Amino acid sequence: MLFLFVCAIIVSLLYFYLQKQPITTIKYNNTILVFRVDIRQARQIPVYGSLPDFSNISNVTIVYVNTSDLQYVALQSFMITFNLKRIYRNLSISAQEVNDFILENGTFIAILPPSIANESAVRVLDNTIFISGKTSYELDLATTKFILALLNI
Repeated sequence: MLFLFVCAIIVSLLYFYLQKQPITTIKYNNTILVFRVDIRQARQIPVYGSLPDFSNISNVTIVYVNTSDLQYVALQSFMITFNLKRIYRNLSISAQEVNDFILENGTFIAILPPSIANESAVRVLDNTIFISGKTSYELDLATTKFILALLNI
């Protein structure tokens, strides 16, 4: 009886320990996707609008405004490119600095770093997907949420 009680306590402690560990990888169609933040926390970031079906898109341009926190834009661009190229192998992804986000002719992903973001969210307006974070951590969460939402995870 004491043995069963001790086993139950060990199993309970192990369960609670594992619940607190961040989930930073996910398997999607036999491909492992890697993220910098806990997927459970990223799910709390809102998505406004409908994301396009990237399986029907051949070219995407990541756009950004030159700000003091360009390092965050570079990091998020890498995460988007790394994960999307693993799923959409024929997708061409490029990056471009812009003066404003009035964009035409194509599909764009605009990354708004903390210095210019007024919210932490993913917004779709016309042909542009805006990924914004009020802090660098929230920008990581929003980027992760974008990829998860795009893949319907």
